Amino acid sequence: MLTMAVATAFASAALLVGFPAPLARDAAMILLGAALAPIFPLLLARFFAGAHNATDSRWLLATCGFGGSVLPWLTGWISMRSHNLRLGLVTVPAALLIMLCLLPILAFNRGTSSSIAAQ
Repeated sequence: MLTMAVATAFASAALLVGFPAPLARDAAMILLGAALAPIFPLLLARFFAGAHNATDSRWLLATCGFGGSVLPWLTGWISMRSHNLRLGLVTVPAALLIMLCLLPILAFNRGTSSSIAAQ
């Protein structure tokens, strides 16, 4: 479900950047909001399912708001420097694409750590 949510968010963010028509843009924004909503809780659930110690969670919980605070700033900064809002909005699908590429790595690490714990 997490991969599907990130992939849907990526596709709708790309549509948001790509389509200038107001109706398509509004539909992409609604779909993007609906796809982004479950990502953070699903990532936390995935992490806590694989965490062996409570102390493992301190770094995750300390930095979990980082993306939510940096990406809007980065979008605004790029938009201001380039004088183009559409170019600034590219940060959203770029971040989601990075997340989509990192999900298989997280799944591999989780499988490795669970097999080590079973031995």
